[in-house]
Amino acid sequence: MAQSRSNSLGDIVALFDEPRNRYIAFAVIIGLLIIAPATLGPYATVILTNALLYVVLALGLNVVVGYAGLLDLGYAAFLPSVPIPSAFSATRLASISG
Repeated sequence: MAQSRSNSLGDIVALFDEPRNRYIAFAVIIGLLIIAPATLGPYATVILTNALLYVVLALGLNVVVGYAGLLDLGYAAFLPSVPIPSAFSATRLASISG
C-alpha cells in the first residue's frame, strides 16, 4: 500500500481558502512592501520594483489567456507608456532644478 504524500502547493492553496487567512497574508505583504525600501538598499528596491512590475504583467497575461481564452499580447505594448515618459520627466526636472 502506497503512502500518500501531501502536495506542498496544495497545502499552501488550502491555507488561503479561509478569507481571514487571506486578509492576514495581504496585510503582511503590504507591511513588508512598506518596510522594504527603508530597510533595503536602493539596488534591492529597484530589483523589487521590477519584480513587482513583472508580477502585474504576468497577472494581466493570466487574465487575458486564462479567463478570456485569448492569446493577445497587444496590452504589453502599453507597458512602457508610463515609465518612459516619467523617466524622461524626472531627468528633465532634475537637470532644471540643479
